Amino acid sequence: MKPEADSNDITEHPHDDTSRPYLCTVCDKWYKTKYQLNTHMNIHTGKYKCSACGKFCRSNAELTIHSRVHSGEKPYLCTVCDKRYKTKDHLKKHMNVHTSEYKCTECGKCYRCNAELTIHSRIHSGEKPYLCEVCDKRYTTKQQLVDHRNTHTDKYKCTECGTCCKSSIDLTVHSRIHSGEKPFECSVCSKQLASAGSLETHIRIHSGKKPFECSVCSERFTRAGDLVRHSRVLHTHSRIHSGEKPFKCSVCSKRFTTAGELVRHSRVLHI
Repeated sequence: MKPEADSNDITEHPHDDTSRPYLCTVCDKWYKTKYQLNTHMNIHTGKYKCSACGKFCRSNAELTIHSRVHSGEKPYLCTVCDKRYKTKDHLKKHMNVHTSEYKCTECGKCYRCNAELTIHSRIHSGEKPYLCEVCDKRYTTKQQLVDHRNTHTDKYKCTECGTCCKSSIDLTVHSRIHSGEKPFECSVCSKQLASAGSLETHIRIHSGKKPFECSVCSERFTRAGDLVRHSRVLHTHSRIHSGEKPFKCSVCSKRFTTAGELVRHSRVLHI
């Protein structure tokens, strides 16, 4: 149950970060403007609540976009490849794939923005610059590290089995293992699923869509995991015979057959 919120309590509160003077008295988050705070307060008041899963949104526009998780609606169409997207922003980022503005020089794969290209390039370099100080695991992105750190704390701990999750969303989805709750319904066959991701994957059974394409042989797959397994079994093995070593060390220029070999090399010699 959410704490009771007073939407009129938007007075300024003194604190160290003068650029964010507006405090939410329910969850202690700070905001730059009264408008941002007022919009945020809708989460606590329940003004924009999803009737399907109970999620609280900040605005009617956000609720409309969220509702597409349940309906499967994707109103924004790419006129080049016919892929559809839930939001205009997602479509706009996708279009960069066709313009090749952000293209990997190693494998030719195209991305929607420079940040995505930078993260992708670490597959070839083996770079994992974000280190967990608790267990020494390394991560490709800062957000992966932030999420991982939560597994060392009780921040998102399941009260039923003690499992520590990475985020509140992961904990919510995990808790449905115990409750049996399945709030996401397929509009085609009425099958109930526990998460939005599971619903999206399930819908592909009906649509026949296979959004994950192998960059080597162009075979397409319904799930990312299927593509990963395909690549490991067929194409990694084929490099043993061809001698291809597409993964290059950015420090000493030595080349490797797999990304895993490059990562191990970097850890032993260069870290």
